[in-house]
Amino acid sequence: QENLLLRQEIARLQGMADRAAPAALVEDERSMAMMILGLDPDEPLDRDALRRAFRASVKRNHPDAGGSPHTLRAIIRAHDLLMATSPMQR
Repeated sequence: QENLLLRQEIARLQGMADRAAPAALVEDERSMAMMILGLDPDEPLDRDALRRAFRASVKRNHPDAGGSPHTLRAIIRAHDLLMATSPMQR
């Protein structure tokens, strides 16, 4: 069931990635991106935590490790979205 939810969120994030969005939708996308990377959306985001979560997610879901290319693309998009929209704490 967790994999199904992850796939649904990935599909949702992929569908919204290329559109301009109002602020509320951007915040929703940000929360989904954090969940895709295994981060708590209610916690402040810092650059090191994002880097660690991204690397761990890529390692777990890379096609060379048995993961899906679609999942890997969603992880990369989630990372890119967070880098572009989140105020980072050092």
